Amino acid sequence: METHNLHIYLSIYLSIYLSIYLSIFLILKAFNAHINVEYCHLVRFIKYVCKYINKRTDAAMFGIKQGGSVDEIQDFLAGRVISSTEGPWHIFSFPIHERFPAIVQLAVHLENDELIIRYFSADTAMDVSARTKDTTLPAFFKLRRQEDFARTLLYPNVPSYYVWTKKNTWARRKCGANLVGYPGVKKDATLGWVFTIPPSRQECFYLRLLLHEVSGPTSYNNIRTVNGVLFDTFREACLRLGLLEDDTQWDAIMDEVALLKMPSALRHLFITILQMCEPSDPKSLWDKCKDIFSEDILREAQLLCPTMALTFNDEIYNRALIIIENLFIEMGGSLADVGLPTPDSSSLSIEIVLEISYSVVELNAYVTTNEPKLLIDQRAVYDAIIAPYPQHARATNWRYWVRRIFEFIISPWRRYYSSGQ
Repeated sequence: METHNLHIYLSIYLSIYLSIYLSIFLILKAFNAHINVEYCHLVRFIKYVCKYINKRTDAAMFGIKQGGSVDEIQDFLAGRVISSTEGPWHIFSFPIHERFPAIVQLAVHLENDELIIRYFSADTAMDVSARTKDTTLPAFFKLRRQEDFARTLLYPNVPSYYVWTKKNTWARRKCGANLVGYPGVKKDATLGWVFTIPPSRQECFYLRLLLHEVSGPTSYNNIRTVNGVLFDTFREACLRLGLLEDDTQWDAIMDEVALLKMPSALRHLFITILQMCEPSDPKSLWDKCKDIFSEDILREAQLLCPTMALTFNDEIYNRALIIIENLFIEMGGSLADVGLPTPDSSSLSIEIVLEISYSVVELNAYVTTNEPKLLIDQRAVYDAIIAPYPQHARATNWRYWVRRIFEFIISPWRRYYSSGQ
């Protein structure tokens, strides 16, 4: 049975190709010309043939004129070619093209950040800005305050029930299906499309996200309010509503890597997370990990002054931020773009850290213990140095200098007695 089937298949295969080759030979013999012949054995070849059947014919127009102006309208009409398939379509008044459903573009921008497409000078700038018309977003806020039904709508759903008029306002639709429970409200198939915002424009991006989740806001402040709490940024409102993921995974990663890597590697990892992973709260991640980012800077300060009990402070963190920002700029970004504090580049010296990193309690105890031990000559030098400074200065900032004075005065005597002389 299998042998007979194979024989049948081979016979059909050979007969098809023999017929093709014979037809090609006869065509070439008849026309004595080079001819491309294609065997239409797949569906796409049928589409290829139909494409050329329905294709418009090529046309060219030329003429000879003596002077006079060129009639562009007549040239256009004379140069237009209607194919045999398009002609009946026009005769029977069939639609040439159609788009369904209609799409209404909806603006999204921050407060007082509307696009002004008007020419103005320095003298007329204030007047032009005062006469700026509402976009679809501020008009939506006003609509919500005017109609109760608008309070139930999300921003992208407004065009289904309202029409954007030439007066830059929303008006109820007059055509469409009646909405049950809301007399006078009609629904149409029109859709709203909110302009796309890149994540780099953070606040505007989060505003767009909220407009797809919060029904009927009345203002920018209202859309930032969650459970009666007005947040400072739209991102914080998104976090409170659960629209953004938390940074638990990044906290776990930093804790794990901190056991294996040095602070310099951790800073590079932090920058990579900021740029590639877009954490929801970079400021919180910095606050949690700023100590491990600054350990090497603190260690450097401790080595320069081993007698002082230095700890983490704002200057240490500022130096870490400066290093992170420099690396961030090299990778094409800025700390301000991700919501991190901008470091103070004017404070770069480690000596500044040493001069302000001291414990007043320890210095008071040191002075109280060692001041009675001064010899007569040492006491005279000590009094001469601290005499110009007021009493309150001696008790606070100058305790550090007092300790340094003690070390300067007492150290030679210690070395003398320790040598046994």
